[in-house]
Amino acid sequence: MVFLSRNPKPYTLCPRKGFGLVEILIAAAIVGVALTSLAGVVASAFRVTDTDVSRVQASFLAAEGLEVARILRDAGWQENIAPRERGTPYYPVFNAVAGAWTLAEESPGAVDGVFTPTVVFDDVYRRTADDDIVLAGDPAPKEIDTGTIEVTSSVLWSGRAGMEETKVRTYLADIFGN
Repeated sequence: MVFLSRNPKPYTLCPRKGFGLVEILIAAAIVGVALTSLAGVVASAFRVTDTDVSRVQASFLAAEGLEVARILRDAGWQENIAPRERGTPYYPVFNAVAGAWTLAEESPGAVDGVFTPTVVFDDVYRRTADDDIVLAGDPAPKEIDTGTIEVTSSVLWSGRAGMEETKVRTYLADIFGN
């Protein structure tokens, strides 16, 4: 018995010419799209990471501003805190020669060329009826507490979405009576 084949070359594995080339082109296109998508995801992750790093640095600098205010309070309330103008931004500066923190009235420039930290002191009002801290606009009778001050430490920097700011706030009291 003789079998006749329509394929003139029965010994070839692929009876249609060019079919393997089409498969290779489709596979290459799929790999190319996948790699392009992956590159986009990686680039986006780097942008997000860069923004998060800036926010973390700004948060640390803002916390440092509060620590500077505490250090100055501990060194002498009457000398370092009481004479400060309320609502005026001061710039924390470390004097390496003296080994001490100071608050400058003029900006010494941005930290790392990016971040501008400031510390602002504000009066604290206490309601006369119960001695609770209240806002300045509270209608109840109140008086300024000269032994307590509100400290706001903020850091301003230029981020991807424009100017960004981180703020932290606390109260300091003249606990040492100095």
